[in-house]
Amino acid sequence: MLEAVVFLKDLLKLGLALEVARGVWLRSPTHHLDTAHEIRMVSDMPRLIGREAPTVALVTVLYCEKQAMDTMMEDKISYVVHSVDSTGTSKSTVYTVGRIGDHRIVSMKLRKIAIQASTKASHAKSIDQLIGIFDQLQHVLIVTTGGAVPNYTDYGKHLRRGDVAVSVPRTPDGPMYVHCSDVEMGDQAFFSTSVWNAADDSIAKVARQLYDVSVSRGGHEALRSWEKYSESGQEQLRRIDDRFHRPPGKTDRLYALLEGERDPVLVRHPVPPPEKRYAYRENTPNVRLGPIGCGRAVARIDALRMEFASCHGIVAYDRGLHHVVDAVMNSRVSSCGLVLGICDYLDGTKTRTWQPYAAVCAASFAKSLVLGLPAFGRRRGYYQ
Repeated sequence: MLEAVVFLKDLLKLGLALEVARGVWLRSPTHHLDTAHEIRMVSDMPRLIGREAPTVALVTVLYCEKQAMDTMMEDKISYVVHSVDSTGTSKSTVYTVGRIGDHRIVSMKLRKIAIQASTKASHAKSIDQLIGIFDQLQHVLIVTTGGAVPNYTDYGKHLRRGDVAVSVPRTPDGPMYVHCSDVEMGDQAFFSTSVWNAADDSIAKVARQLYDVSVSRGGHEALRSWEKYSESGQEQLRRIDDRFHRPPGKTDRLYALLEGERDPVLVRHPVPPPEKRYAYRENTPNVRLGPIGCGRAVARIDALRMEFASCHGIVAYDRGLHHVVDAVMNSRVSSCGLVLGICDYLDGTKTRTWQPYAAVCAASFAKSLVLGLPAFGRRRGYYQ
């Protein structure tokens, strides 16, 4: 016990941990090298008004995702809201408020994802609290890591580790997010699904504009905006944690279940055709747009995973955030989207090797998305 206390005190000196109450410790939202990042301990989140009120929320799941997202922000203040409920259970939530361009931002990390309904219900409650506390929010972006749906023959549709997937409907009335709750097997699989789409398509519009730049000849003559943000973010984060570098390309192995084979076989990633070679650069993230899927019933079984993806045009799977998406869609906020950094070919939970780098890629693209959004606050007169 004494050794644990000494260890925690050492982390406190390095700015990597906080003692929010006697015997209650929390990972720090900042570190000792980021002296400009202010931390305030509060029992209730103060109401921010006027120019201080955030209009965009960035929601993450993993600690490395929160670190990466906060690196993209300026003028940061983290509010550590600590409380004890009637059962004596200690709860802490960190809201980091800052700026990206003309937008005031709030970022938060959800509690660790678990299968239990109680945990997922708490995520929905966290979203409700977020939107209730910050009453001028206009957009919610979920920025996390996930698993790609590979295309073994078409480079233009292929996603690999380190790339970015953004939730954009295939058609005007199509879904941006699809959840499979159950599968009935017969002559063919029957999927029980729920679908969501945002009433306000501002995020999808900006994502399409950024994608068009990424595949144009002009977009590759210089670094695309999110690549610049990614390089800057990696440089900052590597000062405190060397996991944020891009892992060696040889670790990005792709397997396919071929007809007649019992086990998956190692295959090559598709390459761009000669007329599209200008759009390819080694070890740089590509962006793909399409619906995001989830559901343990399909995400972890190769054949069902690919079939479900084909049915709905899914480009990537997350770790099961449908409760979070549903909470946003049923709130007053009408603009919502997901940005996934690709770290595996499952649902983002298979390996941790690529997670930190993929988190930086997702955060950097999310920053470009935010910069492309209209500044609702100024137009609607919130800023006085």
